[in-house]
Amino acid sequence: MFKKLLLLNLILCSALPFLHTQEPSPITIRPRPTEEMILAVAPVQPLTRDKAGELAELLRIFNQVLWDDLSFSGFFVMAGRSFYPPHPIVRPEDVNY
Repeated sequence: MFKKLLLLNLILCSALPFLHTQEPSPITIRPRPTEEMILAVAPVQPLTRDKAGELAELLRIFNQVLWDDLSFSGFFVMAGRSFYPPHPIVRPEDVNY
């Protein structure tokens, strides 16, 4: 019985260094949370107008959840929507930097 406990103890002690190692997170958020980062997120729009009617409520919910989650994260200060362009952004080329 003593030999079994000793063997188990040796196995556990030899495994301890492997239990405490963690891989670094593959996601890095910069700047660090202590710095203010103002973020503007244009509402998601349907690519074509023919789907706009049936997707309107789903897109409204999606856009609100995205806005709320980013705001609640504490990493970002959300830019007021009054700063957004007046026309909807549908394709990447619609963004005027």
